[in-house]
Amino acid sequence: MSKIFTSHELDKSNNFCMTLSLGKSPEEVINIYGADAGEARWLTADAPGAYVTNATTTVLRAGSLGDWTFCLEFEYLLGSNEGIMRELSTNAEAIVIFRTAKALTGFHYVANCELLESFEPGYPPSVSGRSSHEFSSKVHALTSTGLDPVAACLEVVTGHVGCDLTKETLRGPLLSVIMDKPDLVAFARRDPLLLRPAVPQKSRRRLGRRL
Repeated sequence: MSKIFTSHELDKSNNFCMTLSLGKSPEEVINIYGADAGEARWLTADAPGAYVTNATTTVLRAGSLGDWTFCLEFEYLLGSNEGIMRELSTNAEAIVIFRTAKALTGFHYVANCELLESFEPGYPPSVSGRSSHEFSSKVHALTSTGLDPVAACLEVVTGHVGCDLTKETLRGPLLSVIMDKPDLVAFARRDPLLLRPAVPQKSRRRLGRRL
């Protein structure tokens, strides 16, 4: 059974990346990743072409959740590329959740090309930045009860989006496209890095005394 067929429950998947972007269509998101939406087809998870086991390709699968579009992949984690996150969040919001085969889990929240929150779910000292949505606080409140970090992220994010990401949604049909040599495509991107919130500088008191 293929990996995508067994990964309808993302909290049990060892290697995946999911992005969610506000106000962009599945076709726009596919193009932002560097694939050609004109070659994409609407496929269910068990359809030919919905998943390939090849070291030089990846499959992007995109669909809608209300006003948001999610894009899912299981191989190269392209969605965590800063150039892609920047375009997904241009004049909008974007959320990225990923887990690597080395068990590293990550969460990024980007708005208008600025990385506002970034952290490793389940590890509060990793938190960098803060937004009015307080994703890190909400996720860590759940992981502190023993909930899986990815499951905690999905619960918080679906609450923010206002739609459930069900097994039926992940099964599709979703807009799917095979992307060749995605690592080269990502490497070729020369997009500016994401903006980061400015860190307030502490005022320094001058040494000595005033005469």
